[in-house]
Amino acid sequence: MEKKTKEMKKWKEDADDEVKILKDNGEKVVASVPNQDLQFTARLNDLVVTTIIDAFVRKRRANSKVVLEAAEQFGRRVFEECMEKREKWTPYEWVVGCITKIFNRQGTGVTFTIPSNGEVMAIIHKCPTPERARISPEVACAFSWGYVRGLWRAAFPDGEVVMKGTMAMGYPTCGFVLKEKASAKDKKHVKEIKDILHKMAEPKV
Repeated sequence: MEKKTKEMKKWKEDADDEVKILKDNGEKVVASVPNQDLQFTARLNDLVVTTIIDAFVRKRRANSKVVLEAAEQFGRRVFEECMEKREKWTPYEWVVGCITKIFNRQGTGVTFTIPSNGEVMAIIHKCPTPERARISPEVACAFSWGYVRGLWRAAFPDGEVVMKGTMAMGYPTCGFVLKEKASAKDKKHVKEIKDILHKMAEPKV
């Protein structure tokens, strides 16, 4: 019990810092410290509702492609709402800004590698949609991926986010590679992932 109390005290002390520079197997990473802000969460919920309603009104059907599109729009709106306006972002500025202004406040546990050559690895270790993930991974994964894509591409319109694996699909964490400039290979990979999610959503006969 005493050990657990010390661990909780240490976690609270750590949570006072908005951004953590850590070392994981010798590699520098930047990690969020989730600290849920109820007012911020309420605003996020409003954005979710309006964004998803917009998507369903346009498409008039629910599938992973619609969810992905809605989540991307959601990510863009959140970025525009929460981040300062500037002509150009660097990947590092994006990472630190999104951690302090978005991920910490919405209670999402995520770790980013220090940006290198315009590329960032994001590891999400607290699923943002756990209930939905257990029931419909094709929807939960599409939403999480789309949300990150929206946040990233709001700052880097020529960039891309490649999904590597998710908790809903049996991986221990959700992994995304964020690229400042998308290559033809990245675009092909993204199309393949979209097709996989779409097939998962098709009704089983």
